[in-house]
Amino acid sequence: MFLKAAPLDDHGIFNFGTSCSYHRALADAADRIVVEVNDKAPTCPGGEPESVPISEVTHVVETDNYDMPVLPGYIPATDDQKRIASYYWRDINYKSCRVSTASCPPAYSCPEGHCAGA
Repeated sequence: MFLKAAPLDDHGIFNFGTSCSYHRALADAADRIVVEVNDKAPTCPGGEPESVPISEVTHVVETDNYDMPVLPGYIPATDDQKRIASYYWRDINYKSCRVSTASCPPAYSCPEGHCAGA
């Protein structure tokens, strides 16, 4: 398995950055783990599934430190997106809502302003 990661930290751990939601599962299923190190890859702290220790890595490949993809900034929600999002918001308990409206697309931001930032 070939996985992108941030540089090795002081504890001998490679962090998967924004790919942490699935890279650990891929690593667990792999016979060999090749880590592609990119100095520009972000680190995303967590508990354990966001990283792989060097002891589990078969090979390390250095890259040319290419820029990581970045989503565009604010994009206004269309009327259709707002209508679709309204179906989800009807069922959310606003006291437990932890959506950061600064980072969510407008269609998914709390329409009544009841949400606390994460």
